[in-house]
Amino acid sequence: MENRNQNLVAMVECALFVAAAIVLDFIKLYELPNGGSIKFVMLPLIVFALRRGFKWGTISGMLYLVISIILGREGIFYPGSTATVVIVCILFDYILAYATVGLAPVFAKMFKKRIVGVGFATFMVCVVRFISHFISGATIWADFSNGAKGAILFSITYNGSYMLPIAVVCTIVSIAVYKFAPKVFFVNDSSVKVPVAEA
Repeated sequence: MENRNQNLVAMVECALFVAAAIVLDFIKLYELPNGGSIKFVMLPLIVFALRRGFKWGTISGMLYLVISIILGREGIFYPGSTATVVIVCILFDYILAYATVGLAPVFAKMFKKRIVGVGFATFMVCVVRFISHFISGATIWADFSNGAKGAILFSITYNGSYMLPIAVVCTIVSIAVYKFAPKVFFVNDSSVKVPVAEA
């Protein structure tokens, strides 16, 4: 019964944090022509992942992705129409890109001070998401560049142009929020393992 209640609370929290991400999705500073935009939907998803761990964090990322596609907020772009191109694009540019949210508590555990763990986790989740987009850009989007070296440079500059601002802003905001409201990042439920050791 207790586990059922805890799961219910986690589900409600998941819905709330995903809803916050959807709201932030409407605040889009810039959108690139072939997918990718500067928006800060990752922030509430990362906070939720730090609260509830890898499993729930990954679920929240996938749930956000599905809802944003249904609402038409997340358009699916892919170069070409072959099955391989479509599968690779959807895997790296969408599924893995948002599943990275679940890694937040993994990165946070690397530091004893919670505030450092929160900042590092936020930044690294964005870095891993960038890597996922980079792989897609350097392979299936290579036709937009000039040769293999051009594909790598194209992918770094294109994906970095929106992921770097996202990483920097989300990291700064997450640290600021932690300083003023640290309890937002961690549940009081003793059955949920705190992702970062006490300072």
